[in-house]
Amino acid sequence: GVVLSDVAPGSPAAAAGLQAGDLVTGLEGKPMENGRQFRINVYARGAGERVKVDIRRAGKDLSVQVPVVERANSKARLEEVVGSQIVLPKLGIAVLDLTPTVAQLLPPLRGRTGAVVVRVAADAPFSQQGRLEPGDVIYAINGTAIGSGADLRAASDGLKASTAVVLHVEREGILMYLASRIGS
Repeated sequence: GVVLSDVAPGSPAAAAGLQAGDLVTGLEGKPMENGRQFRINVYARGAGERVKVDIRRAGKDLSVQVPVVERANSKARLEEVVGSQIVLPKLGIAVLDLTPTVAQLLPPLRGRTGAVVVRVAADAPFSQQGRLEPGDVIYAINGTAIGSGADLRAASDGLKASTAVVLHVEREGILMYLASRIGS
């Protein structure tokens, strides 16, 4: 089964009666063995559908119907976060420090410190691996660990035109490297 570590207040799951600590044993009669399987089966449902969730709570088996709703785009809300955005013209981005408040707007993260991309300029550098996106968390630049937006600013300010840049980034739970060159 899958233990629910949290149920967002006011969410359809909360309204249906699910609680943190519930053990999800099945979804639409299909046994759930792990969190990944559970997420995949939930996300495969369309908005407006109802899904039967089988749970075990305090030794009792229960079933609840939970409406599926479209998840709010938390990444779009990053710009609404109160905090000082740091603009990095050489990288063509604006970032926020990765704080617990900011982390709540993102999928589960592997790191606890870093710089979260809030905006990407149209002329931002990009490479064959792609370009930065709002919600990306930058953990390192050219091998130097980044603990905050200020760290990223300090590391990027010293970069000269045409310098190669390799960013270690987390996006949607996947770590990747994005390589590019600083524009002139």
